[in-house]
Amino acid sequence: MSEHIQRQVLDNGLRLITTTMPDPNGLSIAAVVEAGPRQERARESGISHFIEHLVFKGTAGYSSEEINRHIDEMGGFMDAYTDREYTLFQFRVLHEHFPLALDILSELLWEPVFEPEGLERERSVVAEEIRAHRECSDAVAEDLLVQTLWGRHAIAKPVLGSPKSLRGLDRLMIKQYHQDRYHPRSVIVSVAGNLDGRETLASLTESFRSPRIEAPRRPPLSATPRIHGGLRTVERDGEQVHLLVGAAAPADGSGSYLAPRILNVVLGESSGSLLYRRLREERGLSYDVGSHYCGFRDCGFFAMYAAVAPSEVEETLKLIRGTITDLREKGIRREDFLRAKRYLRTQLLLTSDNASEISAALAMNEAMHRPLQTTDELVKDLELTSYQEVETVLARYFGAQSTAVAAVGPLDPESLATTA
Repeated sequence: MSEHIQRQVLDNGLRLITTTMPDPNGLSIAAVVEAGPRQERARESGISHFIEHLVFKGTAGYSSEEINRHIDEMGGFMDAYTDREYTLFQFRVLHEHFPLALDILSELLWEPVFEPEGLERERSVVAEEIRAHRECSDAVAEDLLVQTLWGRHAIAKPVLGSPKSLRGLDRLMIKQYHQDRYHPRSVIVSVAGNLDGRETLASLTESFRSPRIEAPRRPPLSATPRIHGGLRTVERDGEQVHLLVGAAAPADGSGSYLAPRILNVVLGESSGSLLYRRLREERGLSYDVGSHYCGFRDCGFFAMYAAVAPSEVEETLKLIRGTITDLREKGIRREDFLRAKRYLRTQLLLTSDNASEISAALAMNEAMHRPLQTTDELVKDLELTSYQEVETVLARYFGAQSTAVAAVGPLDPESLATTA
């Protein structure tokens, strides 16, 4: 760990990471909470995301109006989102507003009041968010792919929950879940910017002190999901079919964590990738084509995506599968391997002075049990990642294991089933 990055564990169990970097004006704060579908019981589906909304509706020290006014007056950046294993809160503010931002964030984490009237108003807001999500065919296809890969496992449940599960989340359930999951031992706070040493550390320690030091009641994770496979479809009107092919991938904190990222760039992340060349440049089948890698603490998946005309679904699926087969049988071309490494190196260096990116990345590294590294250290690791490491990932995860297919749009499920 670099001398520019400091990690400590407070008496209450909260993990605190500070990163000194040149930033003359601002500081960035990221807080990661181990709360997502992975931690939810069946009847709690969507509760992590709902709480992410509700904490902004009022705390012991700030009303909803005061939180919004202070954020506006600070003129900074504030965001929050929920993923399958974590909830992330981010602030970016001027140095002069750092104490207030810390105080608001600590109130959001420890002291939300879940006032009944505000809770019901926000329930309506989230219900509209669920409706909007269900109107978005590519988002529905992603949810469908994860469910096809991991079946009924908690991590495969929709982050937003369903209208039915949302209606069932009462105030008592919400308060209990918050007490269990928003425990200091389940929270990581990361701050990046031009820090002033002891004064900043004292402010952080004071802001995130919490009286709860007993262990949280729940185990941190459900069992590792078992990979399934198969085909799932949703028929709906539209001009395009949103097609996804998925396969298992390494956990984000396992082995060479850069190898799956290199493989993903070879597959479809960039405009020089195999899928982009074959589906868009050579065949003209799709404008929107690509791939992504999603890694979690003990599992992960690759997803290859294309939005195509209904008449081109079968051909597109054959081309995606053919690309995987060619990679598996012929191996990755050395030139594609080196191009992918250069692409990732550039992405790392272009974000090296972005305090918001750095604070969030280090918080997630801690959550995933990855090393806390500077950009220079990451670039060095990238340079050292071997061709054989990437080939090993390819052979293991695109070999005999099942793949999953999800499709949403105006399609013929029976015809697609014969291809899939």
